[in-house]
Amino acid sequence: MIPRFVWWPNSKKRSRSDNGGDAMIWLRDVTKEYGPEKKVLDKVDLHIKRGEFVYVMGHSGAGKSTLLKLLFASERPTHGEVVVGGVNVGNLTRRDMPFFRRKVAVIYQDFKLLPRRTVLENVAFALEVVGRPRREINERSEKILYEVGLLHHMHKLPATLSGGEQQRVAIARALVRDPWLLLADEPTGNLDNFRSQEIFTMFDRINERGTTVLIATHALELVERQSKPRRTLYIERGGILEEDERDILSWTPFPLPAVGHDDDGE
Repeated sequence: MIPRFVWWPNSKKRSRSDNGGDAMIWLRDVTKEYGPEKKVLDKVDLHIKRGEFVYVMGHSGAGKSTLLKLLFASERPTHGEVVVGGVNVGNLTRRDMPFFRRKVAVIYQDFKLLPRRTVLENVAFALEVVGRPRREINERSEKILYEVGLLHHMHKLPATLSGGEQQRVAIARALVRDPWLLLADEPTGNLDNFRSQEIFTMFDRINERGTTVLIATHALELVERQSKPRRTLYIERGGILEEDERDILSWTPFPLPAVGHDDDGE
């Protein structure tokens, strides 16, 4: 079941050009610069449907993390419009941000767990900060830990768990608020191949629930081993390319010689 959208009453939060179609993510002419000499994204257009599962590939520094930061509203575009769940991210105020982030979850390479809280307390914290009743917090936290196979570790501290188990705690914390969109930034970067495959299998199950999943990774071999075909995007030279577009460009000489001239220009 694909999650329904919840709109802000103030129409300014919504994209004026969005008519409530099938887009979970919509970038229009988006540029992101870090000073005049570093343009990470350049006039990017992107459409990702509700319920899609998408990989974003690219070398280190290509802009994968920047894209996720724009979608999570931790950064704003230099130019252009970023729409997530029908909400124009550029129009969000500080007061709006907690409501937006209840429905957009992020999983990081380094887990970002609270070291002095138990597994259960780490997951429960995501509900405590939005003021859910204690009974609901306990029930939902234990249910999601059961789903990720960690209920028997719920009273342990994160440091006593393996890397794969800690990442599953992070996934449980992200899922406990039932997000529209799950963003994962190099989620298997600190894991071995076996644990990495476990995490990717878990992402498949999350997507089957209707959650849109976007994974930024450079682990090409791991992506290619997955049994289900998924849409794959590549960030290169400030642009975002579909897989077939990248294949075409890889066979195109660049730059092309000028017509009617020899190599020396004469």
